Amino acid sequence: MTTQAKENIKFAGDYKLIDVKVGSTRGLIFDVFDFVVDINIFEDMYSPTISGNITLQDAQDLVNLLPMIGEEKLLITFKSPSMTDADGLFEQAFYIYKMTDREYSAERAVRYTLHFVSFETIRDLNSRLSRGYAGKISDIVEQFLKNEVQTEKPYNIEPTKNTIIYTSNYWSPFTNVNFLTKRSISTMNDAAN
Repeated sequence: MTTQAKENIKFAGDYKLIDVKVGSTRGLIFDVFDFVVDINIFEDMYSPTISGNITLQDAQDLVNLLPMIGEEKLLITFKSPSMTDADGLFEQAFYIYKMTDREYSAERAVRYTLHFVSFETIRDLNSRLSRGYAGKISDIVEQFLKNEVQTEKPYNIEPTKNTIIYTSNYWSPFTNVNFLTKRSISTMNDAAN
């Protein structure tokens, strides 16, 4: 089999896992690549952030070494098999918020599932804004993404032609963005999309 044949996508969602690490709140980083049983990453049209879960078969008692308290970081690196590293490489840090399905196996290993979300989710949940905003809707949305959510991910904001004056009544940044997107009118096609 040629190298090119190995690198083709075989089915939708196909990927090549490169690296998986868990970082503790004390700054320790553990390579858990060899422990990975299953990874699920979820994108939702109705949610502005990414979530997922990873199942590990751990024979090194990582749960007690860290210890897992629900504030660890998960670092995942993978790529699309058909793309070059520069185009298809996905490197992302996530926030681990929960552990479930902890079971001990006969091989003296423990199997468990870690649930994670993007850091933007945590920033959104911990931020409530109570102030007035005025200006072009696209500019206000960009302000929320840069200053409140502090995302470093690429995003595309279509310029709007209408302006707005409103007060955020202790809404989270993403609640504000949803409020604004329903009222925006594009400069390109006079539609609210």
